[in-house]
Amino acid sequence: MRFEVSPPNRSTRIVAGLVILAIGIGIAAIPSILSLVGGLGLFATGLGIVCVSIYESMTEWLRRRSDPYDLSRLWEEPLPDEDLPASHPPPEEDDLVYCHRCGASMHGRHAVCPDCGHRLGF
Repeated sequence: MRFEVSPPNRSTRIVAGLVILAIGIGIAAIPSILSLVGGLGLFATGLGIVCVSIYESMTEWLRRRSDPYDLSRLWEEPLPDEDLPASHPPPEEDDLVYCHRCGASMHGRHAVCPDCGHRLGF
């Protein structure tokens, strides 16, 4: 019998693994060294089948979860009601503006650097 990987067959594999596991325990209970080795072999085989089936079930479940980075659902949520400001607020009198050419600092009301003559903000 060949075990398929399809999801409808997964429950069958778990049941088959549990049956093999139970048969292995029954054979291992017979007081003989040969039956102990054979029973433990069947027990390990059944346990392996059950563990692999549970692992495959968990990985399939994790793949079906919704992806938090799914960009196809980007516009499904409504936009916020609050309006965003159109531009930055004007600088206050206490704010300093720095010239990127010479490094001088002055109040924000200047448009041209008094030291080097370079336009501020460009």
